[in-house]
Amino acid sequence: EVFTGIVRKVKRKSMTRSGNPTYTIFLDNRTIDTKPDAAINYFISDSMLDKEYVFILEYGRIIGFQRVQHPSTETTTKE
Repeated sequence: EVFTGIVRKVKRKSMTRSGNPTYTIFLDNRTIDTKPDAAINYFISDSMLDKEYVFILEYGRIIGFQRVQHPSTETTTKE
């Protein structure tokens, strides 16, 4: 499953038996956990807060994500 959402909260959960971190990601209308022992868990941080991401899930758990980059909305003026 693939979907987009804005991250509102990141909660670190207990370590796996292998000693790897796991997280719960809170979005506006959805809460999802990371897959245990997935390498992607080392890229999750509070710097994700209030930013939009595309999430890839496998069996309901995050196995990948990428930040959504919006085109600049700045305007320039000509003199």
